[in-house]
Amino acid sequence: MRDITEISGFHAHIYFDPATRDIAAGLREAIPSRFTAKLGRWHDQPIGPHTKGMYQVAFGTDQFAAFVSWLMLNRDGLSILVHPLTGDDVADHSTNPLWLGDALSIDLDILRQFVQPRREGPIGIAGTPWGAPERAEWRSRQLRKRSYTTNVVSGIDRLRERFDVVQYGELDYAPERFPLFAIKSRDWNDKLPIALITGGVHGYETSGVHGALQFVDRHGADYAGRINLIVAPCVSPWGYERIHRWNALAVDPNRSFRDDGAAEEAAALTRLVAPFRDRVIVHVDLHETTDSDETEFRPALAARDGKPHEPGEIPDGFYTVGDSENPQPEFQQAIIAAVAKVTHIAP
Repeated sequence: MRDITEISGFHAHIYFDPATRDIAAGLREAIPSRFTAKLGRWHDQPIGPHTKGMYQVAFGTDQFAAFVSWLMLNRDGLSILVHPLTGDDVADHSTNPLWLGDALSIDLDILRQFVQPRREGPIGIAGTPWGAPERAEWRSRQLRKRSYTTNVVSGIDRLRERFDVVQYGELDYAPERFPLFAIKSRDWNDKLPIALITGGVHGYETSGVHGALQFVDRHGADYAGRINLIVAPCVSPWGYERIHRWNALAVDPNRSFRDDGAAEEAAALTRLVAPFRDRVIVHVDLHETTDSDETEFRPALAARDGKPHEPGEIPDGFYTVGDSENPQPEFQQAIIAAVAKVTHIAP
């Protein structure tokens, strides 16, 4: 018999569709004042193994009886999946869960493919920063889960008929090599200002990669003769394939845009932009904050650097981050107003 001490906590996934979103919102608003629980982000579209829009609520074992009982009485027709956290994500979503309301389908193949096994044990010694052996051990555990060539480079190639494509570098993570591409306006005019768009600086932030490609495909031509566009849709392809924040050396490329930066991903992009940097009037760097920032990557960062893990917050919805040296609040507010028409804005 298994012991309940294997359970470190619980997740409740509260599902909704456009017709029931207000019910889900009412339930969500009522939770913080009643229970010690952490609310995840709204996901209006299916995400990961979840085949319907949902948000997640994380809560401790001490809250189970009261919180689940309350959900039973107040779910108002919503389907809710409650599952334990045992370290086996496939079992926790399939053989171990409790359903309130109608049980929905869960795409277990995605869990099997994309969730890194967690039974390998910690890397290194707690409180001691990683050295080369620990980084090598970490890299050996990172599984290739999707293809940069198939998913990204093929999309870039389809744009070559309408835009110029330049290779601005190549990553050598033997035995793998990754060419780095940028898409440029075909009618490039040195007299015009430049807009720089980047995605996939953190490789696991998928929406930025494919959002950048879709923007070029659907709207890039609209700016012809008005502004030069240069788009680097996937800055960190190794991280894209592993669905990870870091590169193959366990370095965060987004913390390396400086003279002594340790990530070639950042250095190559910096070299690309250097000749025309003074003419760039706007840089849109597309990121995506996910619940895994808190559950996986911040704990990994603390382990890598030999520091205690300090829990943080995950913004609930879309938000912008400005340049403290050149604030443009009206521009950012205009972006938020436009995005608010299609998705949730962080409070």
